[in-house]
Amino acid sequence: MIASYSKAGYPPDNAKIESYHARIKREKLYQLDFQHINDVYQAVFSYNYGFCNTKRIHQSLGHLTPNNFERKAN
Repeated sequence: MIASYSKAGYPPDNAKIESYHARIKREKLYQLDFQHINDVYQAVFSYNYGFCNTKRIHQSLGHLTPNNFERKAN
């Protein structure tokens, strides 16, 4: 893995993570009312591992879930 840092004032480098942040906020976080930071951790974990990687299809992966894409690659 190679660390990558975008230069200041060049937002296209951040497009993928910005897209993820917008998606998780819209699809999960804005729908809930959190009382404790642990509730936030649980919501993010359940979104990533219970939905995003297992059920949500990704156009960049040929309309497969990340888990299915990984299985297909092996």
